[in-house]
Amino acid sequence: MITSGKLGFERPNIDKADLDDCPIIPFERLTEQQRKEIIQLSNRLIAEENGVFADIDAFFGKLYGLDERDMQVIRDTLEVRDPNDETGQRGSKPPTAGEIEKFRRRLESGLRPFFKVLGKEPVVELWNPVADGEAKEIAFGTFLIGEKGRKPSGQDSIFKSKVLPLANETGATRVVETLRDGLLVGILRQYRYWTPSRARLLGAEIVREHLGAFED
Repeated sequence: MITSGKLGFERPNIDKADLDDCPIIPFERLTEQQRKEIIQLSNRLIAEENGVFADIDAFFGKLYGLDERDMQVIRDTLEVRDPNDETGQRGSKPPTAGEIEKFRRRLESGLRPFFKVLGKEPVVELWNPVADGEAKEIAFGTFLIGEKGRKPSGQDSIFKSKVLPLANETGATRVVETLRDGLLVGILRQYRYWTPSRARLLGAEIVREHLGAFED
């Protein structure tokens, strides 16, 4: 079902304008090969083949000229959609250890080409700020971003004096602060902010606004 990004009183909206803006490709414009693929996919769907849906997504992605990054954004968006939707509640749940590690690797690999221009190699590591005996779990997951051979420092004071107050006062879901020799990044522990697409966006933000922290 196609729904709007807006919410109504208790359910997502379905706007005709969204349908009008969706580019529908007439069947007559499809190539012979594309028509054959549709028939094959339809037969597999009728036969209730388990793996057909991923191939259907791939077919339409290729048809509309979407690359793997575009498809990843679509998958992530559907996965963390409206929290009122039973299947979308996962977006409000904390990320698992595996999802956090996947985010970390994606962020580090995205930064690597830009650090290479500076003659450096990025290091992204998960940092646990609960080092002073606090019993309650902090709502933010935190990363230290530095360069190989130079470990960032000063994160404890920055986390307590800037990250937590800013998050509490503004409701921020992500905070980036400069450290000595690196950056401290705090992200709200809800999976919607830990998807692979979010890792890529964070990497782009760091390159655009914070890369100067790593320039000698």
